[in-house]
Amino acid sequence: MFVLQSLNTGKELVFSDKMGRAFFGPDVKSKMLVCLPTEKIVQGKGIVNIKIMEKDNQVRKIGGTCFIRMGGIGDLVILSSTLVKRKMKYPDKKITLATLPQYIKVMSKLKGVDYCIQIDDLNRYSFDEVIDLRYAVEPSNIGPGSLPWVDYVSKDRSDNFDRLCGVNSTRKYFNVPVDNESRKKFKAMLPTRSGPVIGLNPTSKSPVRVMPPEYVYPLIHKLTRRLDATIIIMGKTEHWNKSLTELNNDNILNLLDKTTEADLISLSSIADLIITPDTGALHIAAALKKKCLGLFGNIDPRTRTAYYPTVRTIYPKGKLACVPCWDVPGSCQCHDKQGADCMRLITPERICRAAMEMI
Repeated sequence: MFVLQSLNTGKELVFSDKMGRAFFGPDVKSKMLVCLPTEKIVQGKGIVNIKIMEKDNQVRKIGGTCFIRMGGIGDLVILSSTLVKRKMKYPDKKITLATLPQYIKVMSKLKGVDYCIQIDDLNRYSFDEVIDLRYAVEPSNIGPGSLPWVDYVSKDRSDNFDRLCGVNSTRKYFNVPVDNESRKKFKAMLPTRSGPVIGLNPTSKSPVRVMPPEYVYPLIHKLTRRLDATIIIMGKTEHWNKSLTELNNDNILNLLDKTTEADLISLSSIADLIITPDTGALHIAAALKKKCLGLFGNIDPRTRTAYYPTVRTIYPKGKLACVPCWDVPGSCQCHDKQGADCMRLITPERICRAAMEMI
């Protein structure tokens, strides 16, 4: 008996062995097949083109150790050093990283990683050991975290990953892969100017960490006027800062919402300086050993950048009683504006002066 199952509706159609082999071919190995619509209904005919593929119900043994971490990209870059050290400690053990689909392409090329799979596919494989790092470096009041509060507020995140994975923290090996073809493509898109290339990632998923949207153009104006800089605007906007995608002039290459994680790495690799809040762009820049100016408000940068020698931070410590609030949900009241009060203390002029000192 064969079962044809629609992934859209979950409905199943049963075929006899004879009918199934006649329809799917004599070499089909599985008795469960899934049906994926590949095109919309053909006009007037009601026909749907389908793609048939086998659903492998057998568990594949990989062995070694599987590390589970959903992301974002910044946390995975931090984890990259830990994975290298695990491979150095246990060179004969395979390392599998289970993460979200959008990070597979990049993370599969990390040093020390043998396999990279989607978290949703975990039940298709077996391992000798599984280290589940989902919410493992967050405290209990941030998601279903399990890290002691004192470790969250006093230790660099990479040290917490190291401890949980059984390696020492004496050296760090942060790394990200650079796609050279993508790098060449973006380099060719840059306007020809005498000044530095500055990557600006003004966005964040969090309205607390984000650079206030109204600060972005004044900062660009200062950087281009004083340094004759070319500005690459990168990252992904949210609904409340979509207007940033419209920023443009002869000094700007605006790629907001137009790039993947791999593209972000390539863009960072051609910049002389990266300016960003506490987002993935900061950790990518650090892994590439690029100069980076990190803008921090709600997190003490010592817990994120202790091992990043090329990163300098602006942090308004002591300027507000709430700094740092440590990202605890509900602790920051941004009201109707994007960019918390602490981030608003990091003005375009202050950022520009710091950038000029780093170039």
